Amino acid sequence: MGVDSSGIEIKARTQRDRGVAIKVAKMVNTRPGANSTAPKTCAAGTPDVSTLIEQSQAMLRHAEAGDWGRVAEDELVRRQLIDKFFSEPANPANESDLSGALKELIKINDRMQQLTVEARERAKGEAERIGIGRKAVSAYAQNSR
Repeated sequence: MGVDSSGIEIKARTQRDRGVAIKVAKMVNTRPGANSTAPKTCAAGTPDVSTLIEQSQAMLRHAEAGDWGRVAEDELVRRQLIDKFFSEPANPANESDLSGALKELIKINDRMQQLTVEARERAKGEAERIGIGRKAVSAYAQNSR
């Protein structure tokens, strides 16, 4: 575990996690105009709320496609963006925009939770079917001797 030059904590359980954390750090520190994929930032260099929504929508698309590995990577990116976004006080002039954006984030999170529960139930059902299959094979093996 370490901290990059922007103060973002890098938690690396695996080399892949470290790569994602470094990618996030670079993404958060990039100013608009540097490249076409740079996140929008506020004056203080924190990510713009639209960047949080875009990242959450990407995460939702991956969940809807059943790409849970990518969802986990997206969540690492999103968590870093959220931490960076809320590290600075909100601008009262943008309060109504922020309120709408937070409602959108909550809506996306609710859908993500629903998809997660559905996927967990499918996995549980599959595990139960595998268990029944193993018992059947074992019973067959016992009775065929």
